[in-house]
Amino acid sequence: MLGISKVYTSVLLVVLGVALVALLYYSSTHRTLSSMEGSVRVSEMTGIEILGMSPDGPDKNRAVIIIRSMFRDTIPYEGASSWQVFIDRNKAEILELNPPSGILKKGEKLIIKVDFSGYSWRANHEIDVFGPKGARAKFIWLPP
Repeated sequence: MLGISKVYTSVLLVVLGVALVALLYYSSTHRTLSSMEGSVRVSEMTGIEILGMSPDGPDKNRAVIIIRSMFRDTIPYEGASSWQVFIDRNKAEILELNPPSGILKKGEKLIIKVDFSGYSWRANHEIDVFGPKGARAKFIWLPP
């Protein structure tokens, strides 16, 4: 009886150890993936993708948003009036485009500078960009 008890205890400890390791691995992997999820592009994207966003200006009161065309066709645009940017569902003022107007071909990038005053770089923000030909993309800013 004493031998069976030692074997049973050893097997039970091994099973519990494997279960604990599996639980720790899953929870750490899930946290890592979910924390990276928002700082990258969100799945809702049509025609363009937002590559990133960063502060600009001495007071960090402007945001630089970099987008890339994913259209097979070109996206012609005539200045800032061709684009709309929303921060947390509020329309943001576009201060500058680089290039200021032209034709955006597949793979080319456009830099959009918007007014970010009134927002904190320490908070999460939902960024939506809409452009010509139904181009749109969503991005979640997560502070570092």
